[in-house]
Amino acid sequence: MDETGFINELFEKHYPRLLTYCTVRLKNDEQLGCDAADSVFFIASQKKERLEQHPDPEGWLFKTANNVIRDVRKKQKRMRKRSFPLDPSVLTATVDSFERSIRIGGVLSEGADHADELDLTLSDDEIKDIKEAILASLRPEERELYDLRFEKGLSINELSARYGISPAALKMRLSRIKLKITDKTKIYF
Repeated sequence: MDETGFINELFEKHYPRLLTYCTVRLKNDEQLGCDAADSVFFIASQKKERLEQHPDPEGWLFKTANNVIRDVRKKQKRMRKRSFPLDPSVLTATVDSFERSIRIGGVLSEGADHADELDLTLSDDEIKDIKEAILASLRPEERELYDLRFEKGLSINELSARYGISPAALKMRLSRIKLKITDKTKIYF
């Protein structure tokens, strides 16, 4: 059997189960499950000579799926760690901590009644407006880089290739953008 035929046979025989497996393991996210299953078969096509000699190709596929799923979860964790504080929940938490610091700092410590006069709760629309105002302060190229990195989740390597600069230079640009956003956020809070 030719090499392509071997991979095609594996695909036809195991892809539906592998797709279900990946989707369930990735919290029923169909897109992530599909991407993971596709990655497994991409890896299989790259290692087809070794896979043809493997005593348990199906087991190899599912073991590879576990590795791919682990990598997807790691990437998601990294994305959550580096997501920037323009998420509505983070802005709300910032307002809450600001209110607590005012209470603790003595401004409102004299009487709890005064605390009720200070309304620091923000609606979702207000948070959205603040986020847009902060992001509007960025230059267009900074805004594009922010969107690609923090909204769309492109990696440093993907972005450095896209912009034709080194990863170190790209990281420096991102740190400047973060600093600019942090400074603008302080205006509001």
